[in-house]
Amino acid sequence: AHGNAVRNVINLWTGVEPLAFDLVEEERNATHSMRRYRIRYPERVEHLLVGTTPQDKIYWAWPL
Repeated sequence: AHGNAVRNVINLWTGVEPLAFDLVEEERNATHSMRRYRIRYPERVEHLLVGTTPQDKIYWAWPL
């Protein structure tokens, strides 16, 4: 949907501590919420989309 090929899930725990973990976008609905995060490392930037229940329990996470 984003025009990029599907890739493996990013490894957030590579032993390299992120420089920043920023909330970039948030959308709340009655049945779920969606949050997009930007994770900055010294050598790269990753984006992660996280879906949560109304009780803020994570039910999926998807790398972008």
